[in-house]
Amino acid sequence: MKEVLWYGGHEVFLNDIEKTEGIYVYAKGGKRYVDLESGVWCLPLGHCHPTVVEAIKKQSDKCMHTGYCYASSETADACGALLKTVGFDGGQATLLTSGSEAVELGVQMIRHLTAKKYMLTMSDSFLGSFGSAAELSDDEWHFFDWGECGSSPKCETGCDTCPLFEKIPFNEIGGFVFEPGSSAGLVRFPPKLLIKNISERVHELNGYVQVNEVTTGVGRTGKMYGYMHYDIKPDIVSIGKGIGNGYPVSAVVLNSTTADIFAKEGFKVSQSHQNDPLGAAVVCAVLGEFEKCFFADQAKEKGDYFIKELSSIDSKYIKEVRGRGLMISITFQEMSDDEVKELHYKLFEAGFITVKRPKLPVLRLDPPIVISKEVLHSFTIKLQKLLPSN
Repeated sequence: MKEVLWYGGHEVFLNDIEKTEGIYVYAKGGKRYVDLESGVWCLPLGHCHPTVVEAIKKQSDKCMHTGYCYASSETADACGALLKTVGFDGGQATLLTSGSEAVELGVQMIRHLTAKKYMLTMSDSFLGSFGSAAELSDDEWHFFDWGECGSSPKCETGCDTCPLFEKIPFNEIGGFVFEPGSSAGLVRFPPKLLIKNISERVHELNGYVQVNEVTTGVGRTGKMYGYMHYDIKPDIVSIGKGIGNGYPVSAVVLNSTTADIFAKEGFKVSQSHQNDPLGAAVVCAVLGEFEKCFFADQAKEKGDYFIKELSSIDSKYIKEVRGRGLMISITFQEMSDDEVKELHYKLFEAGFITVKRPKLPVLRLDPPIVISKEVLHSFTIKLQKLLPSN
């Protein structure tokens, strides 16, 4: 595939797939692979879900794209459905095409509303692949390293007496952008009390809270959105990946207060494929399936099972299994980077697609929520067999 500029840091093992279906990827010759990464973490309902495919076909025959002065009712339906999932009565949403775009737009919205110098985020956040959210310049961002949080008994009672917390320049913080768990692919979860205290302090000083739900959203963590594991009230929710189940659509969702302020401020955003009806039809199809089949609950049940299975593997080479719902990582020890790469490839040869985090001894697992416990168990058995002997 010399003609293709591929993902940085990831090697292509298979370049001749014939089709995908459910949890499976099929190569020429018929060999099938279990996709434990849901593409690029984008397929909560699995590949080529019939409801999503039918929505695309139906909308493609009707209207794929609209212009500045004419719209389709599907867009209003999708935005209304998104607002319902976050409980933003009276709010507004806009549809875009990528998660990075959705995060960056949220950041720019906050910057438009506040003259404060900094945005705040965790030091291990990944907020996108372009713009201010990707560059994370020290001139524009303050980074909080929460690595020591929870190590002191004081952490159980609050952050007010914590010297690390007090070093955050809250008077200069216009907004807090929170990625609730992915941690640049490492799957680490900041303490709930810390996030609550940061969010409350930012709000007290007239700042805004934005959550990045590109990876953690749409049922993946066992709740509809990752921030719902925390006692916080965001002003802006950026959603991507799973909301399109493989189709490139994302969203920025505003609560009613923030939407009203933008209406008065006259903030404008314009993108060629903003609020396209084809993407809107996909969003409606995906959210309809979630409402009908309780997939977030399934992610919690299957995730609890899978994490317990993986944690039961008796191997000195597994340092830690971390996860929430079906967003899971395995960190290895006493293995070189090349040895972890070799394990990654052996799993692929055995029919399991995982992701090796570049330059880290970590495998990432984000299977489609429709996967069965039997398949998850079969992966656990195969991993145990492929690990070196203790």
